[in-house]
Amino acid sequence: MQLALDHIVVAVADLEAACDDFVMTTGCRPMPGGPHPGLGTCNALVSFGSGCYLEIVAPDPAQKRKSPLATRLSRLEAPELFHWALRVDDLAPMATALREAGLEPTPSIETRRQLPSGETLVWNLMGLPGLGGAWPFFIDWCDCEHPSKGAPVVGEIIDFGVSLPDASRTAIPFFGASGVTLLEGPPALSLRIETGRGVIQWQQPSPVGFFS
Repeated sequence: MQLALDHIVVAVADLEAACDDFVMTTGCRPMPGGPHPGLGTCNALVSFGSGCYLEIVAPDPAQKRKSPLATRLSRLEAPELFHWALRVDDLAPMATALREAGLEPTPSIETRRQLPSGETLVWNLMGLPGLGGAWPFFIDWCDCEHPSKGAPVVGEIIDFGVSLPDASRTAIPFFGASGVTLLEGPPALSLRIETGRGVIQWQQPSPVGFFS
C-alpha cells in the first residue's frame, strides 16, 4: 500500500478574490478547476509538481443548492488551511489498516468535478472523522489524470506540518508518507511554500476539514 501527499486544501469565501490575492502574492494565478455538482462549491488549483497540488475551495455562486459546507465557507473572513489528502492505490486496504489502528474511516465516497472543458473527473475518497482537517482524507484517482499535471506550478513545498495531540498514538499508518512532518500538540496544520516572489506560509489551529 503506497501513500503520497496528494494535495492540501485552502478554504476561502470568494474564489475570484482569493485567486487575485494569490497571484499578487506568488506571481502564479490558480487554474479554475470547476464546480463540484451538488456540493455548492468550486475550486482552483496550483501545482507543486511531482503529483502534488494546492486546492483553493470556495462556495460556487452559480449553484443554487447551498450545502452546509458551502454555507460554512461563505462565512470565512480570511483564507484557512482546511484539510489535506493522501493518495492511495486502493482505499480498501487503507480502510482495513485504519480500523486495525482503532480508527473509524467513512465508507468510500464517489466524488466528481466538472472541468471548464466540460469533461467530468470522477474519483473515490474516504474520510477520517475525529480531528477535523488535522486527520487526512484519502483519495484514489482511479483512471483520472492527476490534477497537478494540468495546473500551473507555483513553486515547491518547503514544509508541511501536521500537529496531533498524541504523536506516538497517531503515527499510524499514514505518517510514513513523504512530505508530511508529524508534530505533537493541539490539532493544527502549517504550510510553507517557496514561490517566485518568496516564501509564503499558513498556520491553522483546529482546521475544520470536510468530515467534522
